[in-house]
Amino acid sequence: KDADEDDKYEMDDTDVMIRGPVYVGNAEMQDRHGELVAMDAIMSAWNGYSQNPVILYNHSKSHGVIGRMVDVEMGEFAGMDEQVPIGRAIIDGGEKDIVRKIRKGMLKAFSIGFIARAAVKECKDEDTCYMTFTEIDWLETSVVDVPASPNALFNVEKHIIGYEDMGDRIAILFDKIMEDGRSEEPPAGGDME
Repeated sequence: KDADEDDKYEMDDTDVMIRGPVYVGNAEMQDRHGELVAMDAIMSAWNGYSQNPVILYNHSKSHGVIGRMVDVEMGEFAGMDEQVPIGRAIIDGGEKDIVRKIRKGMLKAFSIGFIARAAVKECKDEDTCYMTFTEIDWLETSVVDVPASPNALFNVEKHIIGYEDMGDRIAILFDKIMEDGRSEEPPAGGDME
């Protein structure tokens, strides 16, 4: 489901859009728990999770829902040698402290919350084994300060900086945030994504 098709989740001018890997791992790079989630398990679980794609803060319900995952697709991401599941999420601007920390680069990681449904034990040798989850129920995604998957780092994609009345329609002006953190002014007439 694409965010542009779903008008009940329109971005407000204080919201922020973030984009990055929801999970990164392979046999040489397990997560902080010494486990892996198979990439196809994540993509298979997206269909169920997309029905209620909540974003939490640090896997806690104390803040409630702070945003929603808009879409997830396999793709390349800077610094990654293989394709990984890339998520795009809208974070509610009403969560001022969280949004401020995201914009300042203090919070920049995704972490997925899931229930494991199937796994295989994989061993590099007799002493080095780990679990690979091959089927999961994806329950939530969190914006976290310390992710289990250390390379699941996102970038701020854009936020609304204003509106322009164009007569028969309204143009939404976005501030593009580039990977080095600098802002790029939108072209004349706005960025109609």
